[in-house]
Amino acid sequence: MMFRDTPAAARVRAAAVALAIMTLGAPSATAQDRPNIIIIILADDMGYGDPGSNNPGSKIATPHIDSIAAAGMRFTDAHAPGPLCHMSRYGLMTGEYPFRTNVSLWREQPVIDEGRMTIASLLALHGYRTAMVGKWHLGFFEDGYDKPLPGGPVDRGFDSFFGIRASTDIPPYFYIRGDRGHRRSFGCRRRRPSHALPCFPGPAHALVAFQRV
Repeated sequence: MMFRDTPAAARVRAAAVALAIMTLGAPSATAQDRPNIIIIILADDMGYGDPGSNNPGSKIATPHIDSIAAAGMRFTDAHAPGPLCHMSRYGLMTGEYPFRTNVSLWREQPVIDEGRMTIASLLALHGYRTAMVGKWHLGFFEDGYDKPLPGGPVDRGFDSFFGIRASTDIPPYFYIRGDRGHRRSFGCRRRRPSHALPCFPGPAHALVAFQRV
């Protein structure tokens, strides 16, 4: 697949280079020194003071996050590209400000245009296998949930996807594997007759993983 070389693609490349430099600790690292696995976790509704590494007085136990912070690098001045979760996801995936596109279209169609470079497609070009788990919230071409859902993660650079279409407060609720709705229910207590698939709750976070082949 050919990707358009746009200013947004240039920003994605710059972000990926910065990520690699931060991970490696040196800009002159060879291909053999590139990180074998890169994991990005984007969390909704998580306050700056929730992890103990940022707030010793936090009432939430976060030992694993604290250990990562202690052994790695912490950034204390960060900014999201948009005030809502799907806007932030668009910025992370494409390197483009979300106000440059119509993010409200996610209920009807993909927000990320076909052929636009994403962080996943960029890393795939550099020999990484890519996967996403959790909440997508950037739209599909929807024509019934018993049919394929094109335009999602596996059509925007990811080799695999398992998660949900949007937030846990936006029905219908069902898991998606690849580009197909998952038919098995996991304890959902309500179901609307109009839903083609059983509903069940899912995660509100997204975990993006890249592994070098």
